Amino acid sequence: MIDLSLVFDGTFTTDPPTGVAITATATSTNIIDWLTGRDVGAGEPLGIHVLISGAFVTTNSATLQINYQVCDTTNGTYLTILSSPVYPAAQLIKGAPLFRYALPVNQILNATAGVLKTPGRYCQLQYVVGTGVFSSTSAIVAFLTPRQDRNEYYNYPIGYTAAVQSGQI
Repeated sequence: MIDLSLVFDGTFTTDPPTGVAITATATSTNIIDWLTGRDVGAGEPLGIHVLISGAFVTTNSATLQINYQVCDTTNGTYLTILSSPVYPAAQLIKGAPLFRYALPVNQILNATAGVLKTPGRYCQLQYVVGTGVFSSTSAIVAFLTPRQDRNEYYNYPIGYTAAVQSGQI
């Protein structure tokens, strides 16, 4: 179940959901305010989910990295507290989960004061496109959910044929 107040990017009025185009470095369409009421589950950790909803195409070796960021104000300087690996276009396969992590709830270091403080009131995702740009078909859906997706996903290369073992039904 997805609480629409926990969606960073994407529209969930269709099945599958419609993603938001990522062609150059940008931040999520929605900023989540932790003081706004929402269903975050009863004692379950929140999970960050980013799914590929459109083919990532590039002619100049573009890459994608996703950062989870927090801030005390909506217009302040956001602090990155979790980063994905840098993904080349070949790893950005339509329909595949890309970024699935438990939400960091630890304290973070306030760089200016040198003391620990709690994560900020507001959070967003930052999509960092490096090297080049992606085409307009490149799209993602991103949200928080009270339960990590426990399903396993397997991406096979195009044209993959599964081996058949004799005697197996």
